[in-house]
Parts: sequence; C-alpha cells; structure tokens
Amino acid sequence: MKAIGLRIALGNESDLTTPTSTQNYPLGGVVDVEDSSKKTIKKYMYVKSHDTLSANGIYILNFSGISGSEVLTALPTDTSADKGVTYYNMPGVAEVAVTSGYYCFICIQGTTTVSAAGSVTDQHACKLTDGAATVTTEGATTVTAYTVGINRATRTNAGTTAFELIGQDKWALQYTAP
Repeated sequence: MKAIGLRIALGNESDLTTPTSTQNYPLGGVVDVEDSSKKTIKKYMYVKSHDTLSANGIYILNFSGISGSEVLTALPTDTSADKGVTYYNMPGVAEVAVTSGYYCFICIQGTTTVSAAGSVTDQHACKLTDGAATVTTEGATTVTAYTVGINRATRTNAGTTAFELIGQDKWALQYTAP
C-alpha cells in the first residue's frame, strides 16, 4: 500500500518543470507552491507519464497497484453522460512536454494554461475532450459533474488558454458500479 496525495517537500523549484528518467520523489506526492506575484497557491502531483505528454495538455491521473507506476497519466476516453462502468480519476495539466515513461510534476489545482479543442469563453465551465489532451466548453457558467475547470480568457479557435483547474476537491469521481 502506498500513500497517494502525501504532502512532500520540493528539493528544487526547477524540478516542477524538469521531467526525469529516474524517480526522485514518491509517486502521488503533492507539492503546494505559492505564486508570490499573484498571491495564489498551485498544487502539483508527482507522476509517471504513460506516453509522450504535450505541454499544456490535460490528462487523467490513474492510480494503480503496479510498483513504480502507482500514479500514471492517461487520456480521457469517455466523458459522455452514458459512462457504463467507466470511471475517471483526477485531471492534471502537463505544463511542459514530457517523454514517455518519464517522471514529472503535473498541475492538479490552480491557475495554469491548457489546450482548448475549439472556441472557449471567459468564465465558462470546461470539461475534458474524449480521447484528447484538451478541454472543451460546457457552454455555460454553471459547473456540472463533468467540469474540470473554468476558462479565464475568450478564444475563437483551438489553442492554449488561461485556465483555473479546480482540483480533486470539486472533481466528481463519476463511477457506476459494475
């Protein structure tokens, strides 16, 4: 059994943006970082990449019992209303590109930049895009069970956008028993 979400101390701030081939922190460890210019706190989780991660891509963090891979990234596969037995874990943003199989910190809560699949409106709720490392608008300011964050800028096409990732405290674990 391993602790997931265990608070850890950051050895060096550059570790947040430097993926490595060797594991330097406990997988699932969480670091709180204060942005002194904005007076906000961001949370990061230490994970192992499942594949090449795109900078600003939003992924699902899957928790597994496989030694050395207790916390892995994955693409969302089904964000529809008819989920069957599919379930989702916590969303996280890769703020830098990461090589497949590397260890890195993923933003799990706070202000960050994400890739949007298309047009998004400032202050609108966003959800994950099926099978892609992007978000899409929910078309309203109302937060739903699918909401992973709030868009912070209007875009008229696909690209990166300022985003407030709401984190695990507000994330619905959307699970249907088999």
